Amino acid sequence: MTDSEPAVFEDFRQALAECGADYLMVSPYNGKSARIRFLGVFEDAPVIWDATIRALACGRPEKGGVNTTPQRQYLEIAPQGLPLRRITIGLNVAAIDPPALLKTIIMVRKYKRLHAGRHEFGTATVPGDA
Repeated sequence: MTDSEPAVFEDFRQALAECGADYLMVSPYNGKSARIRFLGVFEDAPVIWDATIRALACGRPEKGGVNTTPQRQYLEIAPQGLPLRRITIGLNVAAIDPPALLKTIIMVRKYKRLHAGRHEFGTATVPGDA
């Protein structure tokens, strides 16, 4: 960590404590995705996770329809970034809502063998079957 990184981490921790929240919404959830920031540990170092969380069951509307290709849930962690580390998470859920966000935070915090790159888990499901 550089000299300024502990201050950034501590400022974020204090901001969460002041508002009594476990995470900060960066963009509001729309049912299909959300972007949040929360505290965690990565490779034995404290991090602020900058997470984009997507509902795989929503398909791919940007391609003009519902995706019917079986998909596995995943975590994809950017190769660099301290104290802010980007992570993208795809979940086989029908929609992103506050309970899904909290469960995702718990999952990331409990996953002990995280490393940069893509981690797939669970069985592949067709979006809409979740």
